[in-house]
Amino acid sequence: GIDATATTLALTLHYLSLNKNVQDEARRDVLSGSTKYLRACIKETLRLSPTAGANSRYLAEDSNIGGYHVPAGVLVSAFGSVTSINDNYFNNPRSYNPNRWIRDLEGNSKIHPFASLPFGYGPRMCPGHKLAMQEMTLFLSEILKHYTLEECEDHLPPVGMIYRMNRVPDRQINIKFLKNI
Repeated sequence: GIDATATTLALTLHYLSLNKNVQDEARRDVLSGSTKYLRACIKETLRLSPTAGANSRYLAEDSNIGGYHVPAGVLVSAFGSVTSINDNYFNNPRSYNPNRWIRDLEGNSKIHPFASLPFGYGPRMCPGHKLAMQEMTLFLSEILKHYTLEECEDHLPPVGMIYRMNRVPDRQINIKFLKNI
């Protein structure tokens, strides 16, 4: 969980540095004593760049998946990195838009509940998901209170993801931290 949390923090800082309006809104949210929008930023990072590779389960019974017969006992994996950028589930799926996670905004209650599962689901869900969200929210809140983030000139977006034990950025992420006055 530590590596996944650190990667998500780095990627959220990256997305905030590239999206000034989003960063400003997240800062206003934090300074007002709320974290609703900031948490939406984290969820959007986890949607666009999930650190978990896949949710895998052994089939309990024979199933038909995509027109193929798959017998019971076969390990089936669902890759969140595929469903989370599918335009059947999200409008403009490759854009960074934390507003899609604000439930009271029109249309957002229609997001399929299984379209983005960065922590898994059910009894095998990551046991540390609440702690990870709290840690990330606290860390990012403190950063936004004290710093403005800018992308570095030598940084070339977009950052891709590669598979290790978890998914990680394909290169170093460089960000400028400018002290707020």
